[in-house]
Amino acid sequence: PTNQQAALTRVATESLHNQTRLLEQINASGEEEAFRREVVLEAKLGQGASGIVYRGLYNGKRVAIKHITTTLQRDMDVASVKAAREAALGSQLEHPGIVRTLHFYTFASMQNTAFGAVKLPHLTVETYIITEYCDLGTLAQKLKQPGHPPFRRSSTDLSSRNLRPASTAPGPSYLLQHPSTESSAGS
Repeated sequence: PTNQQAALTRVATESLHNQTRLLEQINASGEEEAFRREVVLEAKLGQGASGIVYRGLYNGKRVAIKHITTTLQRDMDVASVKAAREAALGSQLEHPGIVRTLHFYTFASMQNTAFGAVKLPHLTVETYIITEYCDLGTLAQKLKQPGHPPFRRSSTDLSSRNLRPASTAPGPSYLLQHPSTESSAGS
């Protein structure tokens, strides 16, 4: 092998060793086994930039389950921290206008990804955030109902943000009035 091939092999071996060590650390808690015992995924409710939301059961109780998957690449540290922060912060908040986080699980697995003719292993971390299930529809559906003011489509029109119906404001208002709760979760 050439010097370049030898260097690439050394880097890949070191990366695999580091990923395997991280995999063992994440899975040491037995989260995946607990998840398999306690959670049942049912119908997919929606999908966003950070994950997929399912309706499901948590210890027999109807819940919503947000599934966030990150792979060990440049974005993994940021995405994993965001998922963990969302789960930790949500589990600390109690307010009638905020959906309560009941529990969260994090576990990891090794996957193979093809890069041309070569398959390279990489670490995949999965976070499942279990929240109360709200079956009243989406915010968009709620705002289309009679009695709710219309929103303007222009993102440059800041006055349209003030048209938010009062019934949707208590949760965000609570968060703004209690910044110490949010800042303590991030430390």
